[in-house]
Amino acid sequence: MVAHTFSQAKDLMSAGSIAGGSWTSARSVNGNNDLDLAFADQDAPGRTVGLLGYRFEYGGDFGGATAVTLGYVGERRGFTGNINAARFSYSYAGDMNGDMVTNNDLLFVPENASDLTYVDFTVSYKDAAGVTQMKTFTAAEQATAFDKFIKQDDYLSERRGEYTERNGVLFPILHRFDVSVTQEFFLKIGGKRNTIQLRADILNAANLLNSEWGLGNNFVTDRPLSAAGTTADGTPRYRMATQTINGVPELIQDSFVKSKTQFDVWVAQFGIRYIFN
Repeated sequence: MVAHTFSQAKDLMSAGSIAGGSWTSARSVNGNNDLDLAFADQDAPGRTVGLLGYRFEYGGDFGGATAVTLGYVGERRGFTGNINAARFSYSYAGDMNGDMVTNNDLLFVPENASDLTYVDFTVSYKDAAGVTQMKTFTAAEQATAFDKFIKQDDYLSERRGEYTERNGVLFPILHRFDVSVTQEFFLKIGGKRNTIQLRADILNAANLLNSEWGLGNNFVTDRPLSAAGTTADGTPRYRMATQTINGVPELIQDSFVKSKTQFDVWVAQFGIRYIFN
């Protein structure tokens, strides 16, 4: 069996439980009183499922049966583990347009990252010995790093010279395989079959073969640039986000990283069941 489902949902605002939070959490270019039609938070762009199984019996009144089943699910799933979290938006950190609402302004993707004005900044971190260290990122380093960040992101690469869209970014497709094996031993007593069934299930079985397979995806940040005020002539200034790599803060390099929680790795479960008629 194999099946694919596709849907599309758009709205002006994916409302939450209260009006104030719904309004401030909306993502926009022209302010939250002028929203564009865009993909809804609940948009689920596609899901493929498959099931392949085989069962055979052997023996007579005293015999057995073996069944092997392979299941597959392919879907875009975000950091919540929920299929409805298949999309997110790239926006600025801070208040880019000065409307007193923070973190809601959709990101403008420049033709060249060097077209933007960056400010130097310094971050502190503890090294392997626990000693506090300082690291400074210059404006030139940020321009180079932001251009690399845009190039490695398929969505941002296509949006050069334009604003990003609300929920315009899709998470990568997550492929998951589950394997089930059942072994039955049966005996007819008084014309009725009595069966002992042993079952083993391996969920996310591909991760058992390779520790990098079947892992979920987290975005590093949905706000790669922070608003850092303006120059004397009113030109916006920016500061680039960072990510920690091998214990050291670096300018953001990756759109997504693999998640390695207990919900991402393979899981095995075993069962025994007595079946009688």
